[in-house]
Parts: sequence; C-alpha cells; structure tokens
Amino acid sequence: MTRTPPFRTVALVATLSIAALLTAPVMNAEMDGSPQKLDGTWLATVTRIDPPPGVPPTFLSLQTYFASGEIVETTNTGRTNRSVVLGHWVRTGNRQFTNTFWFLRFDPGEQYAGLTKVIRNVRLSDDQRRFRAVSVQELYDVSGKLVGIRRSTETGERLPLAELADEPQEP
Repeated sequence: MTRTPPFRTVALVATLSIAALLTAPVMNAEMDGSPQKLDGTWLATVTRIDPPPGVPPTFLSLQTYFASGEIVETTNTGRTNRSVVLGHWVRTGNRQFTNTFWFLRFDPGEQYAGLTKVIRNVRLSDDQRRFRAVSVQELYDVSGKLVGIRRSTETGERLPLAELADEPQEP
C-alpha cells in the first residue's frame, strides 16, 4: 500500500479550499440572478402622490441608464418647465438599485425657478424587463433653500433593441 506524503495532502486540501473560496461568489451571483443590469433604456409611468393643483397626477419618463453608473432622463411634461435629468445609479441588492439625479426647473416665463433632487429606489422583476420604484423629490429655490418635498411611484418597462432588415447602400 502506497501512502501519500503529508505535505501533498496539505497542498491538495489547501488548493481545494482556495478553489471553493474563489468559486463561491460566482455561484452566489448565479443564484441571485446576476448579472443584474439596470443599464439600457426604459419607459416609465410616474404617478405623483398628492400632485400640486392643476398638475396631472401621471406623466411618462424616458430613462437611459449607462453601465458606468450614469442616468439621463426626459419626460413628456413639456420642454420649457424643466431640464433633462442628470445623475447616478448603483445596485444595492438582489434586483434592487438606487439612484440620485437632478434637474433644473423653470417658471412659465422660462426663468430659472430652482433645482430638484430626486432620490429613487428601484426593484426589477425576475425577468429584469420591468420595474417598480418609489421616489422623493426635494425642491430647492434659486437660493438653494428647500421649499418642498414630493413623493412618487413608478412602473417601468425596458425598451428592447430593435433590428431592421434593410441595409444601407455603400457610401
């Protein structure tokens, strides 16, 4: 009977232990649905909770999340009452994300009226094609003083990349 030298046994156990430690995060990532991605373009319906008088309770939002963590957004609320949104997003858990973004507000005469900061938590569906979100909007006047807080909920759908069979001519 041949016996394996003790140092070989220790080396084998050490190698297997290291391999197990290195593969555990990959296995956990697969179990929790990773890679989970928010990047892409989404169409969302935003519902204002207690909207100001004369303001519709819902509006559409077109949002693009970049893999590098930035977000750009615009809405159907009108081109002159606010700027595009600029901000950042990060994954915070299993199918969960948070983002913070800002936009400039303008009065009916198109004069600067202040800045709005939005903090939003997003939860993706299992198939990562839909989301629900809650948000808080902090409204600041032109001097930077907090003048109001509003809340909203959202539902969104990832917009798919479309393909066109037509080919352009050679330039």
